[in-house]
Amino acid sequence: MYTFQEVIRMNKNSAVVNQSPVQMSQSSMSMNQNSWIRMKQRIQSKWVKLSEAQIAPLRSDLSLLKKVLQVSYGYAPDAAKDEFDEFIAQTIFSQQPSPERHPG
Repeated sequence: MYTFQEVIRMNKNSAVVNQSPVQMSQSSMSMNQNSWIRMKQRIQSKWVKLSEAQIAPLRSDLSLLKKVLQVSYGYAPDAAKDEFDEFIAQTIFSQQPSPERHPG
């Protein structure tokens, strides 16, 4: 199970080396807000039946998405888990920087 914060940590680049603690805190809050907005947009575009009220609690516990999918889409628990796992995997990999390509 992944919380939203765990997904953020998996995707974070370590570009905060030369920042003060205040800058790091501000940067982290801004990144978390921006990351949540992107995550929310991905959820909304993949599962259009979900309402704001159903999506909002996912910010504190993204794993609740499995239960929401069961209720809103009638997925069996295993199917909801598979959908969730696939979504998380796609989200993590889509936010990773692309490897450089060299003409071959």
